[in-house]
Amino acid sequence: MAAIHNKKVFLAPESVTSSSMIHTKIKDNDRVCIRISDCNRTILLWNDIDEPNGKEEMFQKIDTLIRELNGLKLAIEYKTQQ
Repeated sequence: MAAIHNKKVFLAPESVTSSSMIHTKIKDNDRVCIRISDCNRTILLWNDIDEPNGKEEMFQKIDTLIRELNGLKLAIEYKTQQ
């Protein structure tokens, strides 16, 4: 099965001890997959986007991840400046 979008990015590309990565894919059956891996743990988020509810739910997942990760980034900055 071919993919319409298929991208893998290392989360810490300069690290010699980490192989953490994010893999995003839109398959030609309209399934969207987000796989986030760090060493030996992986989370997989997916939705079928061939109907409006699935598409909106995937957008919610993506937006929530972005919002919460940005919040964590700010909290780390605050904590390390004390």
